Amino acid sequence: MRVVIALGDGVPDATTESLENEWEWAAEHLAAGTAVFDSTLAYDPRYGWRSRAHLDTEQLGTNSEGWRGRAEHGDPKPPGVRRLLLVGDSYTFGAGVADEEAFAHVLGLLLGPGWEVVNISAPGWGTDQQILAFEEEGLKYDPDMVVLGFFVRDYSRNLLSFRQYFKPRFALEGDGLRLLGASVPAPESVFAEYVDGDRRVGGSWYRSRFIDKCIGSWRKFRGRDIHGDAEGWKLVARLMERFAERTRDEGMDALWLVIPTDETVAGTADRYITLAGLCEER
Repeated sequence: MRVVIALGDGVPDATTESLENEWEWAAEHLAAGTAVFDSTLAYDPRYGWRSRAHLDTEQLGTNSEGWRGRAEHGDPKPPGVRRLLLVGDSYTFGAGVADEEAFAHVLGLLLGPGWEVVNISAPGWGTDQQILAFEEEGLKYDPDMVVLGFFVRDYSRNLLSFRQYFKPRFALEGDGLRLLGASVPAPESVFAEYVDGDRRVGGSWYRSRFIDKCIGSWRKFRGRDIHGDAEGWKLVARLMERFAERTRDEGMDALWLVIPTDETVAGTADRYITLAGLCEER
């Protein structure tokens, strides 16, 4: 597996970032009186969410499976065609740009008619969701090469069980990984629990919400430390190993594409530069 740097199971504790994210989601949707997702996203019981199928706007199109671009991809691939599979978050998906400006489309033009590019990315996904999507849906496309677009801030997403919505995540277990939240609850059921009072927004009964938020902010800061002993890095390293092993077993070429922040490129975000270096070593 090559690495490149592209320029350009229980109720969580009240002080965790995941629970704060859940409370924000609940407050927003309770105020709106609905559990409906953003107009471009749809609930998915495996990954939490994905892009809606058959989006058709001036800039954005998705196919019948919710993958970027209007093209349908046969299973298996057509004879004589090689496939490049992309999986990642909003950067690989191409959020904010037209279909023809997304780098997946540009790669297809550069590679030419003998190649087909399949982009199974979704905005907001962590590395955990990306690898699950690759394993559960990407393999059916029989790709010759797989590119995983690792935006450096996905490092912290892998520690969360709730971001835009509930999501699966991996926990360290021995020398391997254990999947948590493999079946994500439907937003309507979670919304109903908040309406009925079975779940509630607020701090712990024994201290104020303000103190909870202060502790949560400290844990959030500490959780984003990037060094060899940090839980987040160990998760990334093992996810990298899982991705490399699976692609190798399937006989596919693999590329771990590190997508940096502006601060990383400018050399002012040491922790992300360190992460890119650790990826390179791995």
